[in-house]
Amino acid sequence: MKELSKSLKDHEVRLFSSVSISGGKEAEMRATSALLSVLKAVSEFGLFFTKEAGAPFGSIQCFTEVVLENKDKKRPRPDGVIIVTRGKTQWKALVEVKVGSNGLDQKQFDEYQTLAKDYGFDALITISNQPALTNSHPPLKVVICPTNFGHFVKRVKSL
Repeated sequence: MKELSKSLKDHEVRLFSSVSISGGKEAEMRATSALLSVLKAVSEFGLFFTKEAGAPFGSIQCFTEVVLENKDKKRPRPDGVIIVTRGKTQWKALVEVKVGSNGLDQKQFDEYQTLAKDYGFDALITISNQPALTNSHPPLKVVICPTNFGHFVKRVKSL
């Protein structure tokens, strides 16, 4: 299993991202940073979000734009990483965010499934405006937790 800690250095989330919005990728970076910052800061929301993906209750750390090396020595950059720690147990998730009309890309999704397996992630979470598919489970030990923004808005209003 590959080591994750070096990749996380200097990538902790910020509520107010320093990235300017000049296109879709920058909008995704800002949305991811804001969302993951709120997950970390608002414990009820963070607990709801991570529990839905299978995490235990624990302290939450979040990171954005973490570069992870794959088998081909390419360096894909998932939008986020969430780590929940409870005692000596760590639960980890890769996060991919798409904003506006940008859809999830199957090739990118497949690459992130491989990364999740190689680095020992417990979940691959996708957040977009696309409806979730119920029959798309990968053949590896990764929990798929597709969610859309409307689901979050509804849940936040209920907290």
